[in-house]
Amino acid sequence: MKPFLKQLVETVKAEHQNIGKVTIIVPTQRSGVYIKKYLSELATETTWLPSIFTIDDFIKKNCKLKAIDSVELLFLFYELYLEIEGENADTFLHFSKWAPTLLADFNEMDHYMVDAKIIFNDLKNIKEIDNWSFNEEELTNIQSNFSDFWKKLPDFYNKLNDRLTELEKGYSGKLYKWVATSIYEVLDDYEPNSVYFAGFNALSTSEEQIIETFVNSKKGQLII
Repeated sequence: MKPFLKQLVETVKAEHQNIGKVTIIVPTQRSGVYIKKYLSELATETTWLPSIFTIDDFIKKNCKLKAIDSVELLFLFYELYLEIEGENADTFLHFSKWAPTLLADFNEMDHYMVDAKIIFNDLKNIKEIDNWSFNEEELTNIQSNFSDFWKKLPDFYNKLNDRLTELEKGYSGKLYKWVATSIYEVLDDYEPNSVYFAGFNALSTSEEQIIETFVNSKKGQLII
């Protein structure tokens, strides 16, 4: 059975005389290596290679925000956390034990383009059901602190994203969300039927929106 990526290469060559104007977007670097291999095997003359990107690199190329590394993000988040919590703030040591998990949740939320206020309110309600009812008796200090923390999560998320926007930086999900919501700016840089998204499954909401817009605008196609 012919490999999927070899079929992809044959399709691209059949649809384009000049494959140098084509962009191929794949899930991993390894896929790109195999595409180049199959292109070299099918080449009958000297030609330009298509632009080959992983989806992450494609997003970074088309996003006006710069990717922020995890260490810088953690310290930035702690600065904002201190502004919100003041004297009640955890030490950085304690903060660094739970903050990465929360940042990972922020990242996932943006990949799936969910409303922060709604999702955190739902999570708070779930925690109330799992642990206690806040309507039956007076809360202990621990319960009050727990409730207050969950109420502040939207503030943490919004302040962090506002500051990142000011700095023109973002974590992965923020970059994907930016491209998905600014997709018509991105489309202008590509010719009709010149972009191939290949080999993707279990797409996030932001990926779905990006690919769907390319396909509907006749600028690209999804091959699976």
